[in-house]
Amino acid sequence: MAKTNQTIEINGRTFNMRSSEFTTNLSPIHVSDKMSGKMSGIPSISTSCHCNKYCLARMAKGDKVIDGITYKCICKECFADATLNHYSNLDDATSDNFFLLNESILPIDLLPTFGNVRFVRIESFGDLGSVTHAINYLNMIKKNYDVTFAWWSKNPNFINQALQIVGGKPENVIFIQSSCYINLKEEKKFDWIDKVFTVYDKKFIQENGLDINCGSRNCVGCKRCYNLRNKEENVSEELK
Repeated sequence: MAKTNQTIEINGRTFNMRSSEFTTNLSPIHVSDKMSGKMSGIPSISTSCHCNKYCLARMAKGDKVIDGITYKCICKECFADATLNHYSNLDDATSDNFFLLNESILPIDLLPTFGNVRFVRIESFGDLGSVTHAINYLNMIKKNYDVTFAWWSKNPNFINQALQIVGGKPENVIFIQSSCYINLKEEKKFDWIDKVFTVYDKKFIQENGLDINCGSRNCVGCKRCYNLRNKEENVSEELK
C-alpha cells in the first residue's frame, strides 16, 4: 500500500494516508496488497507480532504436556516473526496498524473501503491486542458488507466481547480459531467460531493418516477458509 503526501494526526501521532489497488479511499491503515505464494491476490490487514504481548509470550512459551505427550507451541515456529525481521518496512507499517487499531475506535471513514476484491484476510502477521482492536475490525467488516473476510485469531475472547458491543456477528466474516500447539487441535471456544486451523508435523501426519486440506494451493482457487458452504470446520496444514 503506497503512502501519499497527505497526513493525519491520531492520538498524538502523525500518520501518512495510504492508497491501495484494492481500496477506494485513503486510510492510515496499511493494507498488504502484494501478498505472494498461496496468498497471491488476497489483500490482508495485519498488525505486527512484535508489538503484541500475547504473541511475544507465545513465542517464548514452553511445551505443553498432556497424558505424557509433548506439544510445541506453534508460535515458536512463527513465520511472521521471520518475515517482519526481514522486511523492516512491513514491520513498521504493521506496527503502526497495531497502534491505530488498539488505541481508540477509529472513525468509520478512516477504515479501508475495499473495491474490486472478493476476499480479505485479517491478521497474517499478528493477532488481536484488545477489545478495541476487535471492534475496529468488526466496523471495517460491516462497512464492507459485500466483501468476505476470513479472520484468524488465537485470542477469540476479545472478539467475543466486541461482538456483544457491536450487536453480533456480521454475515460477511468467517472466524477461524488458530490452535496454539502443533499436533493439537483445539475445540471451538465459542459457537460463533466457524473453523479451527491446526498445524501438524510430518511424523504426526504419517502416523495418524491425517488428511491435510491446506497446503500449497492458491487460496483464491481453494477458498476453503473463505467459504462457509463447504461445511468443513477443521482446516489442517503441514508444518513448514
